[in-house]
Amino acid sequence: MRAGDAHPAQPRYWTQAWLERIKNLYAAHEKLTDAWADAAGQAGEAAARLEKVRAAWNTALAAIDAARKQQMAAPGLQEPAKKALATLDREWDGLAAHRDYPMISLDNYPERRARAPPARRDQEERLRLPKRRRGPGSPPGSGPSPPSRPG
Repeated sequence: MRAGDAHPAQPRYWTQAWLERIKNLYAAHEKLTDAWADAAGQAGEAAARLEKVRAAWNTALAAIDAARKQQMAAPGLQEPAKKALATLDREWDGLAAHRDYPMISLDNYPERRARAPPARRDQEERLRLPKRRRGPGSPPGSGPSPPSRPG
């Protein structure tokens, strides 16, 4: 989540608070997924654990819902934060549906976790990709210069 970092006036605590909420939601979902798998076809203790874990998921989701509604209505929220919350608002129904479908991962791209961390990936890509040719006066990293016009 980069919304708080995108604007220098946006307090860093905003980003940190949202990262904490999302971390709590992922942890609650992981427990929900485990409890759901354990309770499949069983009653008694496993089913009771599932309901307890589902309540924890609901609490984490309710915290995010309350914070997003409160912050979206508050004046003075920086534009990057507004955009992040608008995205969350658009995706809310899908996020909330995970309560009833705990077997579906919150992570849309789980294969990304299996790859190298971003900094290492970027370095590996630079080593694999050929260096771009640059024209005279071009800043580093820019592509080739356009052909000069005869004049």
